[in-house]
Amino acid sequence: MVAVCRSATARAQGCIPIDPFGGEYTQAQKNWVYGGSKWGPGPKQISHQYQDVADFSVSGSPFELWAGKVSVASGATWRKEAYNVTGDGAGQGTTTLGQNGAPGSPCVDPLLNCLNGTNWYAGSFHNGRGNYNVVETFLEFNVPLIDNAALGSANLNVAGRFAQYSTAGDATTWKVGLNWDTPIDGMRLRALQSRDLRAPNLSELFAAPVTTNNTNNDPWRGGSIQATNLLLGNPLLKPEKSINTQLGIVFQPSWLSGFNTSLDYYRIYISGQIDRPGTQTSIDLCFAGLTQYCSAIEVAGGASPANSNNWLAVRNQVFNQAKTVTDGFNWESTYQFTLADFLPIPGDFTFRALATYVTSFKVTPGLPGTFPLQQAGNNDGAIPHLKAFLTQSYQGDNWEFHASQNWISEGRRAPANYIQCNPGTCPVPTLQNPTIDDLYTPGIFYFNIGGSINLNDNWTLYGQIDNLLNKSPPPLYVNYQNPLNSGANTQLYDLIGRMFKVGVRTEF
Repeated sequence: MVAVCRSATARAQGCIPIDPFGGEYTQAQKNWVYGGSKWGPGPKQISHQYQDVADFSVSGSPFELWAGKVSVASGATWRKEAYNVTGDGAGQGTTTLGQNGAPGSPCVDPLLNCLNGTNWYAGSFHNGRGNYNVVETFLEFNVPLIDNAALGSANLNVAGRFAQYSTAGDATTWKVGLNWDTPIDGMRLRALQSRDLRAPNLSELFAAPVTTNNTNNDPWRGGSIQATNLLLGNPLLKPEKSINTQLGIVFQPSWLSGFNTSLDYYRIYISGQIDRPGTQTSIDLCFAGLTQYCSAIEVAGGASPANSNNWLAVRNQVFNQAKTVTDGFNWESTYQFTLADFLPIPGDFTFRALATYVTSFKVTPGLPGTFPLQQAGNNDGAIPHLKAFLTQSYQGDNWEFHASQNWISEGRRAPANYIQCNPGTCPVPTLQNPTIDDLYTPGIFYFNIGGSINLNDNWTLYGQIDNLLNKSPPPLYVNYQNPLNSGANTQLYDLIGRMFKVGVRTEF
């Protein structure tokens, strides 16, 4: 008995059956499954990106004030960004491949979905293209304010930039900064406030649709519904905008050579953040009566999703909808010295410490029915309150030894809106305030050591032990209600445990 393709139409097109549990496949079988020369191998997507830039700038010190020369810089830039994407024939719904994002030959294959492609179960890539250009001009001044022994020296830095995007329109940014080297030995104060922006990139604006077959919840009829999900860009996006404030102090005294330390406070407010609500969120908001989200659901015949379960696709597009407010402190210290200055021991020692304390990181999704979420200290995400990194190194003429430590502070295992309570005494949980019996996640400390030795001018032998104490990550209760359903946060913690590395480096 010889296996044949079940579909007569497929057999007429040259279908060659395969045994998915069998061994090696012939080239003819591979060609049929992946389209061969007829559809193009797939699923695949080929992208080309282009950038053209013309830039002009001029700088100098055209005049002098009471405290010194005033520095001025100015310039203009023209930039064009473009890209195109070519998807395989089966994914995009054409019989042959197009070039540089252009359509291929019309689809006449009876086995293909010629309307919109999506013939692969997952990862059906479509053609796409897009471009934008931007013209920018800027002007910056650095003005010395004081320069004498009694008051120290200070300078004011002021800058402005105007940009015009062919897609996003006009945008203006600016900054004002002040630096003061105080009369106190080694102490410098600094302050900065700026208005910044990030324009949407080519992918966010013009991303070619990527389709996958997916199951979504159907709130009108209950249960689930099969629909194609489309991941695509939004050419109507505007730039993200932010206000950034920084205050800092630097201490580098002359009487302690090799030492410097700095502490900075920051506050960042971002509005109009580019975010993707997600297919299920769009469906739920449409069901809740927010009809502007119903356009994300494509229904056969143009019917309402409430009246028909013949859904063709659900679009997952990006929008300017979220905002974030965060503030905290950054600390950095370095001390370098030669041991021979203190003890009859050769070698140089370097100590460095970096730490970030996030006071608040509040995200507002910007969707109806949602509320701000405090993510600082939420250790099931990526923003613990405190992260610190310490390094120590001891270096001789042809060898070095180093150690490092990572500290991640304790925190919550769920967002701040969760209420911790004992079973039987908890209030009724709500969408805004769910309940949990244990919010606490302990802090963790990682210790690493390593070293190297130069065997000669060309060869170096090195070794490293990461997570020397073999610390395991704290459990992460995935659904917060079932302690047995636990995992680990891969964004923060080491999942491997103690790891040894040995190697040789060579130069010729």
